[in-house]
Amino acid sequence: ELANTLIQQGWQLLILGSEADKIIADEIIGHINPVNQSSSFNLCGKTQLSEAIDLLGTADLVVSNDSGLMHIAAALQKQLIAIYGPTSPSFTPPLAGNARIVQINIDCGPCFKRTCPEGHHRCMRDISSEQVFNLIENLHLKIKKLP
Repeated sequence: ELANTLIQQGWQLLILGSEADKIIADEIIGHINPVNQSSSFNLCGKTQLSEAIDLLGTADLVVSNDSGLMHIAAALQKQLIAIYGPTSPSFTPPLAGNARIVQINIDCGPCFKRTCPEGHHRCMRDISSEQVFNLIENLHLKIKKLP
């Protein structure tokens, strides 16, 4: 939902990550309206770290889970929405004053596990696209139109 909304507003979507992230990135792109798919790119497993850093450097906005690339975006002082599910910003916060953190309080979290011990992944699933979009809207970013 978030990707569709942002693309409809003129944003481009670049999904960065390792080869292991390719399947979930394909799922995200698969949920994008076919009309908007030409503005979305799955680059998971297709970039070296230096190339991913260069791409982050050109970004007007980064929406990321708690990951190495999120911390790189913070170091680059990018407008950043950092999504924390099973991890905690108390332990690994983005070191940037312009970062916004999204996290929900849940009884079983943060568990710091890659696989949900409860089997429900509510720490991520219960974060709504509206919640993230509202943070993005509050940034009042201007979209740079590509030629």
